[in-house]
This record gives sequence, structure tokens and C-alpha cells, in this order.
Amino acid sequence: MLNINQIFNFLSFLLDKLKEYHPAFRYPLLTIGDYEPYMHQLEIFFRLATRKPIRFLIGDDVGLGKTIEGIMLIDQIIKRGGKNILLILPKTLVQQWIYELNKFSNEWKLSVYDYYQNKSVNNNGICVVSIDTFKRDEHLSQFINIKWDLILVDEIHKVGIIGNKENKRYESIKKLVYNNINSNFIGLSATPHKGNREDYFKRMLLIDPKVNENSLDKLPLILILKRNKNMINNIYEEDKIFTNATFIQIISNVTEDEREYYNLIVELSLNIIKEYYNMKGQKPNALPLLAFIIGRRAMSSPKAGFLTFKSIVERRSSALIKMNDEEELDEFAEEEESSREIDEIANEFVEKYANLLEEYKNYVDKLMSLANKVMENDTRLNRVIEKVKENLDKGNKVIIFTEYKDTAEYIYKGLENKLKLNKKELLVIHSENLNKVNGIEGVKKWLAEGNRKVLITTDVASEGLNLQEANILIHYELPLSLVRFEQRNGRVWRLKQKKEVEIYYITLNTDIEMNLIDNYYNKLLEVMRTTKSEPPITRKIEYADRENNIRVIDLSKLNTNVSLSVGYVDPKNKNKKITSLTVYEALIQGNIGSVVNELINRIKTFAKYSETITAQSEQMIRNDLDYVRRLTGFNNRKDMRESLNTFLEELIHKLNGNIATSVKGEREIRVSSFVRPYDPTRLGETLEAIYAIIRRESRKNYSGNEFYIITDALDYNLYFVLARIKLGKEEVFAIPFFIKDNGEIVRLSEVFKNVLPEVMKGNSKQVEVLSKDQQLFTRKFLNFLGKLKRDVFGLISPYVMYKSSVKNNNWLPNSIDDLNVVPELIGGIFGIRNKTIPPDPVIIQRKINGQIQDNKIKLLYQGKYEEVEVVAPKDLFKRNTISLIDDFIVIGSERI
Repeated sequence: MLNINQIFNFLSFLLDKLKEYHPAFRYPLLTIGDYEPYMHQLEIFFRLATRKPIRFLIGDDVGLGKTIEGIMLIDQIIKRGGKNILLILPKTLVQQWIYELNKFSNEWKLSVYDYYQNKSVNNNGICVVSIDTFKRDEHLSQFINIKWDLILVDEIHKVGIIGNKENKRYESIKKLVYNNINSNFIGLSATPHKGNREDYFKRMLLIDPKVNENSLDKLPLILILKRNKNMINNIYEEDKIFTNATFIQIISNVTEDEREYYNLIVELSLNIIKEYYNMKGQKPNALPLLAFIIGRRAMSSPKAGFLTFKSIVERRSSALIKMNDEEELDEFAEEEESSREIDEIANEFVEKYANLLEEYKNYVDKLMSLANKVMENDTRLNRVIEKVKENLDKGNKVIIFTEYKDTAEYIYKGLENKLKLNKKELLVIHSENLNKVNGIEGVKKWLAEGNRKVLITTDVASEGLNLQEANILIHYELPLSLVRFEQRNGRVWRLKQKKEVEIYYITLNTDIEMNLIDNYYNKLLEVMRTTKSEPPITRKIEYADRENNIRVIDLSKLNTNVSLSVGYVDPKNKNKKITSLTVYEALIQGNIGSVVNELINRIKTFAKYSETITAQSEQMIRNDLDYVRRLTGFNNRKDMRESLNTFLEELIHKLNGNIATSVKGEREIRVSSFVRPYDPTRLGETLEAIYAIIRRESRKNYSGNEFYIITDALDYNLYFVLARIKLGKEEVFAIPFFIKDNGEIVRLSEVFKNVLPEVMKGNSKQVEVLSKDQQLFTRKFLNFLGKLKRDVFGLISPYVMYKSSVKNNNWLPNSIDDLNVVPELIGGIFGIRNKTIPPDPVIIQRKINGQIQDNKIKLLYQGKYEEVEVVAPKDLFKRNTISLIDDFIVIGSERI
């Protein structure tokens, strides 16, 4: 006799409580299966939930779900009573965030609004504003004096210093943060550290103004956490969530024409900079940057160089100069990404200041002539064509990134001519033609079609565009910004990528390129030292020897001990910030020299050093993950997937349904009139299917905040306990657990995989708890409470120690004593199999203050006394019966 309604009512109650309190269930169910739970995201939840205030920088790789991590924290602040929430974002992300937040607005009962459209700040609600609107004085005044419950800044790497000066974004955010020093503050960025220690330090001061610059290396897990895709695979999930990615450096020798071309570029740049330094009186600051722009574009491709030189010669006076914002130029010089494409800024700058190059007209004329010669036999283009052909022959799709539109068009012509690719197989996109292909969505659709082969693009496609249909990515020239590099790679190396990924950097064996790459690795080394996270490391080097034979070095198979290079330091100014611009200046002045072997040694050393650093940080994370796994009740995503799919299949079977294949060849769930697509790898969809089926069967007939059932399928009891975690008297979060009679926690994976399917096979019935002895209950589970408190504190103990070192007692907790765990029994599955001995009626009578007569007890119910029979637990299926569970709970069956 399976009581369908009552067992499904209990399951509905259980899922509603998990939806309310458990992060692995809450966010998939609130988004109708759209959110996919991952262990690294659950770690963020539990690591930060017990802090007051929450102040942290989440620095996860592109594609690891920083947006949902931010939303999880917003949700927790709202559950604590937060009503004034501010999101400061790049303009391009405003509508995306509003779309995501609106998925939760019904749950939160707070409005989500765009400040730019609203033109004012509401008293309560979630305000979303672009950083470049926020930073302006006329808008900043509306935000600065409000006490915000939470401030969240996405792409926080855009907030920092330029040279030695705080940018306008930083100044405005700093004013806001320092006015809200005890408010919650979250920063999000895939590149929280861009290789400049001072810039990173400034950013961390926004998280905690008491940060010491000398302690930056100690902040991971405390104020910042940066996880990468390899860590997700190897540590968090112990499964291949992301396919492997191999980073390959290609170094090619140049022709004599090319060497003369590049040498002449260096010579021109050297003369321009020498003139700048020899000038007396006011010096035009544009000169060094002009030299850098000319060199950078000329090295990208001879076509881009030719057009730049042509522009200098023509000095088009009608050119529209849009650079009214001084910071846009500064960001360009500092290798920071801009809201516009790089070559738009570069072209306008060259046109504006071409008059400064009048005396170098002979150089320019000669460079134009050389550029035409180099285009006839372009080593970089030829190498890329070889790599494209090699991969097309393997059936791979290829994406080529370049900084410049002119270079993109040049590559397109080269591939079209050499590989005879047609317009259906080859596409070039940049800011001027993006709308012609129906924007970003049009690009995605184009690449997804079967006959597409190569996409050439500028950085217009480096943010927010999922291009996992391709698995080969080529950086035509190495981006000087770590941000661009991270964004580009994230387009193909991401979830739903089915193939192994290869990412190539194309480099010419010239001093200038070798040293710019060396500077790039210096930046990565600084990032790794400080964040303790392994950046993308070259694993293979393909280079040409003196006879132009291609050689391959697989660094993953080498074990070499090379002393660590300290990188370039300006001998005249050791404190000077090193950027690609300063390295360029140093090279052409003769302060740097480099050869291919030095680069190979650098990369080998870097890889070896990375192994040491990451091994240390990974062990720390592994230790903390044990706490997270005990708190969530799952080892990893695979464990969650297997247990929930097992439960779903048993659920479908119990309802005489099945999992079948549709006419389209897709799997789908069929239970009576309920039909839904089924992908067992999609956890969010699995959870939503379980929830939908159970709600359909239960009709939500249960009421109240507690629910208990008896079952003859088990011979033990499972208590459904809500552990409320408090800082002092204020609850910060709550998490549900199942606990056995002996105080042992039964993990949720075990509950869904084995316990609930077993219960559904037996007889079950809802019962009423008539009396609970809270003192006995708490005493019985003291061991559980102690373990739980230690697990919760284990995740924040480094933070507590850090706070003590900087003498910050205003933020909680200060010690484990600030934490309190309050258990609340809210449900249970009482196993009555083989429990044949009835309890002493006197014991029950004492617990419920009823009147005893023979083996029956009179209970006052709805104003009158009713008789109920004291029975053994196994006989509680009878009506009007009462029994004792585990000495502290009196339960009764339904009464007439």
C-alpha cells in the first residue's frame, strides 16, 4: 500500500526546502533548470556566506560562471535583509546583467533597473549602471552618499592605475567604497591582476583598505580566489568538464626583406624617441606613443604598416578625431582594452600627429616600398596559412584573432587566394562590417553551420561571444594585454567544447618580438606569484633552425633546471613601470638583447616554476574542498549527476513512465501526459524535471514548515535538520542535512541515490509530531553540531587570522566563538520495519500531558478529547495510533 499522495507531498516538501536553502538546488530551480551547479561555485558560496561584511574579488577564468557566483551572493545579501544594491559594469554588460537578474526578481521582490534609463537612484532596488556613466561627477553625486547593502563591480580590472596615476574609474569607485567601508563589496574579473603589482595593489585596497602591499602574495583564499579550467577538471570535479587545451608558440625566421623592414621600423622609432629626449623646452608627449603605434601596426602586417605610412604621407586633414577622453589614449599606451577597436584609436592618433613626422618622410617612403616587397613573401602570413591548411585537413574549424582591421582583411585575402576558400567557408568580421552579418548572433550562427571553416576577427568578437564550434585559435600577433588574451582564448576553450583545443601564438624571430614576448611572460610570472593560479603556459614550441627546418619542443616532456630570469629592468630607472612601450624603447636604444634559445629557456623555466606554485595552492584548495563536500552532501558534479539521475529514473519507473527516444532522435521523459527533453549531463535540467514531476503528483497538498513520514522500507530513522548558521544572534545562512539515529550525517547523494528510491518501494504515510524534546535532540546530535561548526569555520579560518594580523575587528567573525550553529528539526523519515515493541504509555503521557487509560491516551484535539492507541512503531499505519520515536519524539497517525 504505497500512499502516492503522501510520499510525493514529502518529496515536494523536501525539494522546496532544498530550493530555499541549498545553493546546488536553489539556483537551478529558481531559473527553471537554466543554471548548472559546479563545486567551485558552491565553494564561493560557503567560503563567503559566514563573513560580515562579504568583501572579496572573484577572479575565475572566462567561462567559469562569475555572473552566477555574483548572483548567489546578491541573493544571500537580500536574504539577510539587503535592499539597496548597486552593480557597476562596463556598458556592454548592462543589459546582459539585467536579463540575468530579472530571472530572480520575483523571488527577491526587488525591482531591477538601468540607471541610465531611470535617470535617478531609487531607495530600494537593484541599480545597474555603466562604469563610464558612474564616474562622471554629475552622476557620481547621486550614488556617493547612499549607504549601499552591496556594491558589485564587474570587470574590475578596468578600475586601477594608468602609469602611476589612478584612472577616473578608480577615483570614483574609491570614493564610493570608502563611504561604504562596512558594506558588502564584490569584484569580478577573469584578469584581476594584469601583471602590474602596483595596479593590483590598488585594486585590492578596494576590497580591504588595510591591505599591506608586502602581503599581496598571501591574499588568495582570504580576499581573492582565482580558479582556472584545469583546476575545475583536476581538483573540483575530478572529471573532464573542459577539454584539454594546448598552447603552442610558433617562432619563424624572417626573410632579408623582412629583416630590413623591421630594422628600419626600429631605426625610425629610435630616431623619433631620440628627438623627443633631445628636445629642449616643451616636449610633445605624443612622440613616444606615435613611435610605438607605428611599430606595432607595421609588425602586425606589412599591409597595416603600408596603410599607416600612407596615412602619414597624406596627412588627411579631414580625419575625424574622436579621442576627446584623455584616458582612452592612456589606456591604449598601457595595453588596456578600450571600448573601441585598437586600430580606430591608432589611425586617428597617427592622422592627428602626422605633422610631427615631417622630417622622417624618407624613412616612411622607404618603409612603404619595403612593405610592398614583404607582402609578396610574408613569413607570418605563410606560417598561418600552413597551420590553417593543416587543421582544415583534420576537419577542424579555425578562428584567427588580430588587433587590426587592415590586418584582418589582409589575412582574408591571403587565405582566399592560397587555399581557394570561398565566401561560405571564410568570413572576416570587425567593427565596420559586424552589422552586415546580423551582429554577434549572426557570427555564432554562421560558424555553427557545417561548411564553415575559418573565421578571421578583431577583438570585436573577444568578449561575450561563444565560438566553441571552432577548436583552433590563432593569435596572429600576440596581444599585449593579458585581458585580451584571456578573453580571446575563452571564446573556444569553454563549456560545450567537444574537441581538444589548440591555441597558437605566431612570432617572428626578431629582437623586438622576442622581447615583447619576454615582457609578456614577466607579467604572467607576477600574476602567478601573487594569485597562486597557473596562467596559460606554452607547452609546445615550433621554431625554424638556421636551415629553416621546423623543430618542435614538447615542454610537457622536459624536466630542466634553468635559473629564473628576472626580466627586463631599465638600468637608468629600476623603479620604472615596465610596459610593452618601455620595453620597445629600451630595445631600440640597445638595452635589451634576446635570442630564441633564451625564450625557450624562459618558457621552460616558467612552466617548471608554475608547477611548484600551483601544487602549493592546489593542496590548500583540496583541503578546503573537504569542508565544502561535507556541507553540500556531494563529492563533485559527477556524484550529484549520478545520484539525481538514479532518483529520477526510479521516480519515472514508479509512475509507470519511461525515458524514450523522440522522432528527432532526442531522449525525452514521458510520464503520462508529462513529456520533456532529457539530457542526463545537464544537472539543472535534471533537477527541474524532478521538481516538475513531483509537484505535478503532489499537487502541493502539504502545509506547514514541517513534514514527517513513516515507512516500512527502512529500519532506521532519518532526521531532516535545518542547521542555522549565525554570527552572534544574526543568521547568515542555513543548510539542510539528513542525520541518522546515531548522529551520522547521511550525504544528500546517498539520500537521492539509495534512500529515497528504497522508500518509494515500500509503504509510507504522513505522521504528526506531537512532541519534540529539543534538549534531548540537541544533546543527541552534539557531535554533528561540533563537526558542522568546525567545517564552517575551516573555510574562513585563514580570513580570521588575516583580520587579526591587520587589526580589523569590525568585520566578523573574529574567532570560532562568534559562530553559532542552531539545529531545527523540520522533517524526517521514520523507518518502522521490525520495530515491534510498543513504548510505555506512561512515558508518552508525560511527554504530551495527555490522560492515560489502559493502553490508550486521551488527547485534547480541536476542543475535545479523543482516544488514541499506544502501539509499536510498525503499527502506526492504523488510524488513531500513537508511538515514540527515538525517546524524544512522539508521533501520531492521522485522527478521525
